[in-house]
Amino acid sequence: MNRAYPPLPTVTSATEARPFWSVIITSYKRADLLKHCLDKVINQNIAPDRMEILIADDDPQSEFGARVAEWSQGRALYTRNPHNIGTFPSMNAAISRSRGEWVHIVADDDWVGPDFYAVMENAIAAAPQEIGVAVSHHVNYREEKNSFEPAIPLA
Repeated sequence: MNRAYPPLPTVTSATEARPFWSVIITSYKRADLLKHCLDKVINQNIAPDRMEILIADDDPQSEFGARVAEWSQGRALYTRNPHNIGTFPSMNAAISRSRGEWVHIVADDDWVGPDFYAVMENAIAAAPQEIGVAVSHHVNYREEKNSFEPAIPLA
């Protein structure tokens, strides 16, 4: 099966500064969750030159642009798809716009814990040069129980 993937972002010159992180938040019709997720990312206290934040909104009727600018203090780049293309194509389109050395994809209903990016960056720095992907543990929040539960192991 042939699949079309977006081209990887290119650096226009060897001296162009790139942020360490590109945080991509995908969203579809959930302003309250998007705000909460964005707050958790912004509250990491990573400098804007170290982290870019891209919001990929898959709702062509959405009017979140002004709210995202306000919530992020102008730090997030908001893009609304002209029509609903689905989660993964929306994610891939955002990846093609990203400039970071590392990409973290977060859905609007995900949260990152305190110091997440600092801990991940330290782990990446301590890893061998050939590292290409990093993963982290997660827990599930059960809204109906108002509690956190351990995630089921993948293996």
